[in-house]
Amino acid sequence: MKFSKYISLLLLTLILVSCSGIKSSWKNFRAHYNSYYNAEKSYSAGLRTVEDQPVEVNPEMPQRVHLSPPGVSEQNFDNTIEKGAEILRKFPESKWTDDALYLLGKSYYYKEDFYLAIEKFEELAELTTNRRYRQEALVWKARSQLDLEEYLEGISFITGALNVGYLTGSYLAELKVLLSEHYAMLGNWKESADYMGEAMAGLRDGKLKGRAFFLYGQVLERLERYGEAFFAYDKVASQFPDYEYIYWSRMKKAEVARKEGNLESAISIYTSMSRDDKNVSRLDRINYEISRTYEMMGDIQQAEQRYKEILHDSKTAPSQNVRAKTYYRLGKIYSDQYQNFTTAAAYYDSASTQNANTQFLEDKFDAGELASAYGSYSELKSEINRVDSLLWLSSLSSSDLDSVVNTLRDKRREALNRRLQNRESATGRLANVGNRPSDNLTGDTSLYGFLNYKNPRLKRESINNFQALWGSRPLVDNWRRIEVVRSTGLADVEREEDRQINRPQILSEDIDSRLNIDLSEIPATSTEKEEYRQRLIGAKYRLGNLFLLTMNMPDSASTYFLDIIRNYPESELVPQSMYSLFEINSENGNDQQFRYWGNRILREYPETRYADKVDVRLNGMAESEQQRENGSENLLAQLQRIENASDTLSIYKAEQFRRLALANSSSDMAPYIHYRSIRSYVQLAKNNTERERYRQFLNVATEPDSVAGDSLVAQLYPFYGTYWDSVRNTISEYDSLFADKPLGEDVQTLRKYLNSELRTEAPPIQFTAKTKTEAEPVETVTQEKKALRTCRDLGTNLEIVGGMTNFLSRIDYPRELCDKVEAGEISYRIVVSEDGKVDSSTPLTTELPPALKKAFDNAINSFLYFDPILINGKPEAVSCSISFPIKKQAQHENRTVAQTQKQPSKQFLRACEDLDSQFDVVGGMKNFLSTVNYPEGVNRRTLSGEITFEIYIEANGKVRVVKMLSSQAPGRIDQAFQNAIDNRLYFDPYTLNDRIKNQSCSISFPVGGGY
Repeated sequence: MKFSKYISLLLLTLILVSCSGIKSSWKNFRAHYNSYYNAEKSYSAGLRTVEDQPVEVNPEMPQRVHLSPPGVSEQNFDNTIEKGAEILRKFPESKWTDDALYLLGKSYYYKEDFYLAIEKFEELAELTTNRRYRQEALVWKARSQLDLEEYLEGISFITGALNVGYLTGSYLAELKVLLSEHYAMLGNWKESADYMGEAMAGLRDGKLKGRAFFLYGQVLERLERYGEAFFAYDKVASQFPDYEYIYWSRMKKAEVARKEGNLESAISIYTSMSRDDKNVSRLDRINYEISRTYEMMGDIQQAEQRYKEILHDSKTAPSQNVRAKTYYRLGKIYSDQYQNFTTAAAYYDSASTQNANTQFLEDKFDAGELASAYGSYSELKSEINRVDSLLWLSSLSSSDLDSVVNTLRDKRREALNRRLQNRESATGRLANVGNRPSDNLTGDTSLYGFLNYKNPRLKRESINNFQALWGSRPLVDNWRRIEVVRSTGLADVEREEDRQINRPQILSEDIDSRLNIDLSEIPATSTEKEEYRQRLIGAKYRLGNLFLLTMNMPDSASTYFLDIIRNYPESELVPQSMYSLFEINSENGNDQQFRYWGNRILREYPETRYADKVDVRLNGMAESEQQRENGSENLLAQLQRIENASDTLSIYKAEQFRRLALANSSSDMAPYIHYRSIRSYVQLAKNNTERERYRQFLNVATEPDSVAGDSLVAQLYPFYGTYWDSVRNTISEYDSLFADKPLGEDVQTLRKYLNSELRTEAPPIQFTAKTKTEAEPVETVTQEKKALRTCRDLGTNLEIVGGMTNFLSRIDYPRELCDKVEAGEISYRIVVSEDGKVDSSTPLTTELPPALKKAFDNAINSFLYFDPILINGKPEAVSCSISFPIKKQAQHENRTVAQTQKQPSKQFLRACEDLDSQFDVVGGMKNFLSTVNYPEGVNRRTLSGEITFEIYIEANGKVRVVKMLSSQAPGRIDQAFQNAIDNRLYFDPYTLNDRIKNQSCSISFPVGGGY
């Protein structure tokens, strides 16, 4: 009995304990699920906000298939992160852990915390056994690398991911699309097209596939595979992406049709789009493309008419981008087709003043330059016509001159009569001022203001309508009542009979006051006539240079150069004109004329600099050698531009070195430039390894939302990673192209060393949590802890990147040292780091002038780099002595190449003669000074002193005033000089060296005297 009682009590206890455990498990499950449910709900709300953002498409740039986060501030993602972190922290063994990690990664991604997103996706890939989540982790990590613009790392990661065994068809296709995107962002169009073509069949998401077809079309278009691009763009709309993509895919279809020469098809596509109600707001752009297509078809009049209709469309005011492009094309029509350069200048000027987005304009949208060029043409042409007319008038007898003046006065009288009579008839006739067509042209109130008061055409029309009804009534109270207006005494409103009586007298007085013809400008003395003649010759020469150097019209330029040679044989500009013809025929490949003008210069002007240049071209250096020398100079200039573009080493800069070497592989400089790219990649690999990239995570305590702390600590071994792969690829490229060239042995040594240290595969990633104190930095040995070896110990010498001559050209010798520094050399002890940079420098030459030491120190710190010293195949820091030769500095030599490329804002402004002591003023300085129009009442012969300006010298010799620096002349004269400089001062472009072209400098002019 007792035993059965104990058994009953035991069973009851077990039941109670079991029920309590079930209840506890149910509470835990509910807590887990509630946390995940709230996290997912917050994420979905945030995602809806993201997806509601408008989509923008720039068809001129490769468009991403996987859209970037829109950058909106969204609290829902913060809530998701908080709830997800709670699951990971409180319930690390929960079934919702994978789901929480996935939501955390995507939330970090949409918050644009891409590094944290990558960390979560890596954790998810390592911990989950869910096949879908493992594939999603790969896709989202690749997307994050795309947003970080880590294209090379992304390519390396995706290429490896494509070989894993658990990828299904749709995920495999999406990873190939991402790989295509990475290649497209690098401009590797062929690789991008290949992977996109492989991916298309496997894509399932309609919108994603539509955007993929759009990028595929862009890539194929850049490969000039226009038929395939047309097909790709045509497929976009069938996938129902955002309408932006549908609109631009149709625009691009028409564009590639034009590129294929199928202009009728392009017109058909554009016309169809113009009839679509969804494109009402874009009609200006569509109509522009229709006009442009007619222009390409050769129907110039149709194109011109349509362009003008766009500008004056009363229904939809065109955008600033379309206005700019339309004005530009009209300028092209008037300059290239009609040869009407004055009107072309006006259109180009209008195009340049539009507030347009340059990303949506033509690749070479040079409206400002063309407006200046064609504007200069108009000025020069007017100057030539005016001076030529004055010289002709000066050659007439007194009676003939009177006859010309009387004829001119009669013509002016007739013109004024017609104008005044038209005005009178306008105020005296009844006019219908009802609803005329232009009355409804309200236009854009944001453009023309309230009631279109800024629209000059409507304003002028309204004034004419008012005067037709009311005449010239003053603005007074009750102005409609004529009696009131007369009683005010403010105006004399005449009766009709009064006007009939007084009109002839008023008309006569008005005309007589406007018929005065100023004859004072006609040159009277032989000296004045010669001055005008020289001005005419100079204007013709400048116009020829303008045609040749700016407007790229050598035939028109030849006309003016020949005019000078034939009609002004005694002019100082004849040899320059002959040399211009020599260069024009050289460019055109006309060998007979090329030699003819060269031989004439040698025969008739043997003592000029032009003869020296011709002699070199014709009888000295072979033409191929000359071209090779020019090519080397150009290549060196490109290399210097890359070096000086940024002080920071980047993957873009390293790639620029590589591409420059490959594009000029036949040059003797190519191996050195390619080796520079190898060294750049080495430095990038040292600075940008995975260890450096995630150092912030190694040194930060484990966050509460983390299952694992440091996922990359096992990868910290030498020479592994994307950047080191780039080093090896570049070395392999060097082996195939420059194996027998200089530096080949150094490259081979570096390759062997890298290969000996390379492991065959990366170790598995281990997820072990570390605290801040546990993350020990990799031990390094500083330069101070070991003695540096010297060049003498190693039996080698330092090699300057770019050569000694290039470095010396960058030294800015102080102005006070000119004519004081004697030829000799300066020695320095220099510590060179492993990557070739100067760590420290100490002069060994004693008693150096402080200014000279400062000049060398600045150049060493800014421009001096060495090829690394390799010891047993490894780069090592060394301490070496090096001597720099110096030469005696003349006044015109104290200018550096670095200064000509980039002028610091605080730098001392040099005199023009310091930059180039040989420059010539076209027509001569004396002739230029004679063109300065001194203010009325100022006697230039009684003035003295000088005036100094800062000027900017363009490559074609044109001069612009920047500002006046000093003046010893009366205030009104500085403006006269400025006008003369801007309009009539040109330097002969063939005499200018590169130090002065496109530079600012100071120049002084004498005031008054005999000029």
